[in-house]
Amino acid sequence: ERAQRMAKSLDEIVWTVNPTNDSLSSTISYLCSRTQESLAAGGLRCRLDVEDRIPEAELDSEVRHHLLMAVNEAVNNVMKHARANELRLVIRHHDQTLRIAIEDDGCGFDPDAVPEGRNGLCNLRRRMESVCGACQITSGAGQGTRVVLDLPLPGKGKRTTEHSPRSGGFP
Repeated sequence: ERAQRMAKSLDEIVWTVNPTNDSLSSTISYLCSRTQESLAAGGLRCRLDVEDRIPEAELDSEVRHHLLMAVNEAVNNVMKHARANELRLVIRHHDQTLRIAIEDDGCGFDPDAVPEGRNGLCNLRRRMESVCGACQITSGAGQGTRVVLDLPLPGKGKRTTEHSPRSGGFP
């Protein structure tokens, strides 16, 4: 198991730094395949719901790395804590923002009552903020959990840390 985790981590590092993967379509494809692999190994069903018309954009290795790690953290949390049967990965875009939602049908939890020393949820937010994105977590006992990652897509201008993503406009 440790060897498999190390091989997976090495594969993720190689994928992240390979400049041929700097496209949004490559990133989405990789996120979907990694999520499916992880869930299959954990015995959970995976449903993919990816919008057909996501515009092409270039994502640098830092953005891809943080996005991949955030999705991995959310998926791992489902596998470890949710007691879920199914995870749904939803990928959409609106107004130059990519939205990735990780939704499960598990036991849910109270986000305000997470014990100290648990860094997963903070890490999700920090990773997304480091690439000018945002993370929203919605959950409740018996209601499953929904993690939403919003990432502003590069436009004509350069990505800056002052950019504040909008969360409106998504279904």
